[in-house]
Amino acid sequence: MISNFKFQISNSQRGITLIITFMIMSIMLAIVLGVSTVLYHQMNLTASIGNSLSAFYAAESGIEKTLYLAKTCAGCNLNDSGAFDDRTYSVTIEKSDGVLHIFSTGEYGQASRTIEYP
Repeated sequence: MISNFKFQISNSQRGITLIITFMIMSIMLAIVLGVSTVLYHQMNLTASIGNSLSAFYAAESGIEKTLYLAKTCAGCNLNDSGAFDDRTYSVTIEKSDGVLHIFSTGEYGQASRTIEYP
C-alpha cells in the first residue's frame, strides 16, 4: 500500500523545493563563514598575546642584566641592548634627583613592551 503512494506536485510548485533547499544552504553557509571569521580573529589574538608576553620577558631580561651590571661594575656604561632567540631589548638609564630610572624595551614579532624600574 505504501509503495504505491506518490506525491502529486502541481506545475506551479515544481521549483519550490529547489528554492527552499538553496535558501537553507545559503543560511548554513552564512553561519559557517561567521563562525570561521570569529575563530580566525581569536587565533590572531592568541598569537599576539604570546608575542606580547615574549616582548615583556625580553624587556625584563634587560632590566635584570642592568641591575646586575650596576651591582658588579661601578664604572660600566649601563645603557645596553641585546638579542636572544629573535627577541631584542634596549635599556636606557636616566638619573633624576639622585634616583636611577631604568627603561627597558623588549621586542618580539610585532609586539613591543616597555618596563620602567623603579
